[in-house]
Amino acid sequence: MFSFGSKKVVDAAPVLRRIVDLTIPNAPTADETRSERRFNRTLPLVLTPTKKYTPQLSESVMGVTQDISDRGLGALSLEELPEGEYTVSLWPPGEQFEEPIHLLCMLVNCRPIAHGFWANGFCIQELLNLTYKAKLEKLDEIVSLALRPKELEEVGT
Repeated sequence: MFSFGSKKVVDAAPVLRRIVDLTIPNAPTADETRSERRFNRTLPLVLTPTKKYTPQLSESVMGVTQDISDRGLGALSLEELPEGEYTVSLWPPGEQFEEPIHLLCMLVNCRPIAHGFWANGFCIQELLNLTYKAKLEKLDEIVSLALRPKELEEVGT
């Protein structure tokens, strides 16, 4: 029997596919052996450790995506991330996204790579925008300052 994951993960999949569709495509590598397709995308992120759906804002770090799939994403960071749940926040370019996307993810892999960077693998658990708006208000402010796309900025500010 095939499983498509929980309803919460299924809710996040169309948002992630939309991000992939709206950003520059890259062909998959010839040796791709994964069961789901991953799309090579480079988007800035805010990675925030999260406890009981509450982002720990003082521990937020910046990162950048390596790849995105329906159920996970790869990201680079400049520091080792402790195990646990994270709110992974991104704000894709384009007028289709009027607010940042917040995903509750589990960090499943963190390994050092060259020149002080860390490669991180996140398994997506839930799209937080739908249910946890109040708990995301302060994080929205941080993400807005760090990631707001230029096309959404007011002219002359």
